[in-house]
Amino acid sequence: MAPSPDNDEPLRPDLDRERDLATDTEPTSGSVAVVDDSGSERHALMDRLGYDPDDAQVTELATKPGLRVSVNDDDLVDADGDDLGGPGDDSDNSLDVSTRSSGGRVVAFCRRHRILSSILIVLFPLLCLIGYSWVGAMTKEGSESFMAKNVQWLRDMHLGFAVDRIEQWQYGRDQPESGGTPDSIAKPSNLPGSAAPSSANPGQPTQSTPALPKHIQPPAPLKSPAPQPIDYEGVWNGAGPDMGGGLRPMYYTKVRPNAEKTSLLIFVAWIDPNLAKIELHPGTELPGGKWLTPPRIPEENCGAAIAGLNSGFRMDQARGGYYAEERTQQQLRNGAASLVLYKDGRMDVGMWGRDLGPDQLPNAKAVRQNLELIVDNGAPVPDIDKKDWGALLPNSYFIWRTAFGITKEGALIYVGGPALQPRDLAQRLIDAGAVRAMEMDINPEWMTANLFAKGSDGKCHGVKGLEGPQDKGGQRPPADRYLSTDTRDFVAIYSKS
Repeated sequence: MAPSPDNDEPLRPDLDRERDLATDTEPTSGSVAVVDDSGSERHALMDRLGYDPDDAQVTELATKPGLRVSVNDDDLVDADGDDLGGPGDDSDNSLDVSTRSSGGRVVAFCRRHRILSSILIVLFPLLCLIGYSWVGAMTKEGSESFMAKNVQWLRDMHLGFAVDRIEQWQYGRDQPESGGTPDSIAKPSNLPGSAAPSSANPGQPTQSTPALPKHIQPPAPLKSPAPQPIDYEGVWNGAGPDMGGGLRPMYYTKVRPNAEKTSLLIFVAWIDPNLAKIELHPGTELPGGKWLTPPRIPEENCGAAIAGLNSGFRMDQARGGYYAEERTQQQLRNGAASLVLYKDGRMDVGMWGRDLGPDQLPNAKAVRQNLELIVDNGAPVPDIDKKDWGALLPNSYFIWRTAFGITKEGALIYVGGPALQPRDLAQRLIDAGAVRAMEMDINPEWMTANLFAKGSDGKCHGVKGLEGPQDKGGQRPPADRYLSTDTRDFVAIYSKS
């Protein structure tokens, strides 16, 4: 029964709830209020529910006797009990929801869900900031994949712990198969501007050759860890110009990672600091700060560029520091494995505070630290199977790993590729002659070993050190990485000629 229009007093005990509705006061959940026949109050109520009060259908409803509203869902009910509609209703006799203005729907939603609306009002600016940060991370300059950019963004948002857990799950799930044979290794051939070592031992002068430049004796072929080596496995290929007598600034080869994952290959490089100029280039984000050294191989250096090799972990995970251009960007840590580039061109890898230290800084061009030594005194470190070598991954996992090592003569060794346990990585470094070595970055997004040469167009072009499909051990980062601006620091190998 509807209240009488001639009587100001309520005929029903729930008129107070009716007045609550008309004055925007929150009524009791589940109540049903009778709406006064006053057109003004009806229009106010309809406006509150989000309907356009100027709509003809709404105006007609404003004069309908016995109008009621259910507070639970803002349904309108006539005197006969028929549902006239509410948000989302589609019954035949319902009020057409198209009569609601978009703004009215928002108002009605906010009034029905005040707590949720308050939360959304608070969260909206925060979500906008997060969205702005994410878009900036996805559009920043660099050659990283979409996945790598997302991972970096999550770590920047201090969610590295979650990324580590996801990586642990992913690596445990995607372990490479055992056995098999890799695709054949191409016969060592010349890159533009380089030549393969001659059959005669490079570096050994003959009666017809002039005096050779100062150099380190090139390496002997590497022994494959696989029971059955494939053709040209472990055979060194020369990179860079002939420095005299067939000597090259760098040699590289491919071998199996271990005796178990024999369908895959890893990349190994041997660099002579006497014939190669080795530079540590900072990235735009790692290690942070502003630098004179560019975050890429400059175009004018294309003719001398031989290779670009990845560096270490993010500084917040490296357990070490960074020094270059006469300043310390990240504090150097005693006990940390350290790659040192000297001003006179020499290289070293050792433990900071034991083999190397602050006394070397006046003569050092750059120092990059990462974790602790993985090879010491020509052997894997005693606790190699117990230490954390990245992302808290079990050391039983076969994953993409990289490392730098130093030989007793002073040659720099680089090893990188798939299906490597820490002990495998250490042993491949030792096989190449390393007496001390340090692990660098891990996972397929970051392992990068690109060979560069100047093409006929006069521009620098890259070739991946590990070519082929990714599911067969092909390198994921592009071949031209480091030829354009990069976010991470890297090691560039140039010819001194």
